[in-house]
This record gives sequence, C-alpha cells and structure tokens, in this order.
Amino acid sequence: MKIKIIGKSAHGAMPQFAVDPVYIGSQVVTALQSIVSREINPADTVVISVCTFHSGTLPNIFEETAELSGTVRTFNADVRKQLPEKIERIIKSITEAHRATYELEYIHGVPPTVNDEKCSEIAKKSVINTLGEEGLEIYAGMPGGEDFAFYLENKPGIYAFVGCRNEKNDQNYSLHHQRFDLDEQAMLNGAMLYVEYVMNYQ
Repeated sequence: MKIKIIGKSAHGAMPQFAVDPVYIGSQVVTALQSIVSREINPADTVVISVCTFHSGTLPNIFEETAELSGTVRTFNADVRKQLPEKIERIIKSITEAHRATYELEYIHGVPPTVNDEKCSEIAKKSVINTLGEEGLEIYAGMPGGEDFAFYLENKPGIYAFVGCRNEKNDQNYSLHHQRFDLDEQAMLNGAMLYVEYVMNYQ
C-alpha cells in the first residue's frame, strides 16, 4: 500500500498555520495496528506494516505532504478482501479530523502460498533421506509473499526453504536484513532435495 497525506506547509515555529502531515501520518501508523488487535479474530494471522515514511527536507519547515508505504499480509482469503476498506476507513477518518486529505493506492499482490498435503509429505521424506532428521524443520505458517502461490492455485506442489546459514562466515542474517548473505554451499542441498523429490514423486 502507498499512502499520501496532504496537509499544508508552514514554518516550524508557527504550527497554527500548518496542517502537519508528519503528525497526522504518525497517528495513521499507530491507528492501523488497531485493525489487527481489535477488528480481526486473534486466530487469524494479519500483518499491517508501514515500512517507509518520508516528509520534508529541513528541520524547521512543515512539508505539505508525507508519503508512507507498507505491506499487508494474511492467510485468510475473506480477511484479505476486508482489509482495504478497513485501512482506508482509518486513513480517511484521521485525515479528515485534522483538516488534511489523502491518497491511497492499495495493490493486491500475491495470494497466500498453500502447499499441497501430499507433496509436503514427499518433500518431508526427501529431506530426511538427503539430510537426515536434523535437516528438517516444519513451519506452521509464515506471512511471506511469494508469486509461486499462483502455480499452487492451479497445480499441486510445495514451496520449501533451503537453509543457507553459516555462522563461521557471519552469514546468519535473515532475508531482507541489510547484512543478509548466503552460504552458496547450501545450493548443493537444494539440488539434492530437488532430485530426491523427483525420485520419490508418484
């Protein structure tokens, strides 16, 4: 999602003449979390994360606009349909309360990635055959975004992670961390897993 808060510029020493988009945007960021905590069943995973917030270039001037962007994730298809209206309702209410306006661009990305049960069992067996029991870790669910989900809507399959951590080489940072790096030897494990999976597929 991309959010633009449109206020009114003024000198930082005279806030009475401004409609401060930073102040308003800050309230939007905080209030969006109430959707997760107060409007969604706690049994459903929902993530609303505002990850960028840009406004102004000088410390003594209220900029006219603030631009925010973020990501929204859920496993529940019905909740996924409801979230744009809930998000816009909060943005609209807060901006109107403070004499500002807004623009919202909500982009429907990929659907949840749902692995096929039979394929998951084949993959589990393949990992154990190649890396042993200690090589297998099963995730209950992760709110990542992956376009492989479109394939799984049409054909049975599985999306799996191949571990690439190596603490000796300081390669132990998570995906999207600014210091992320991978141990390329992990690609051998991935190749073995693919071959073993094909051999076990029936």
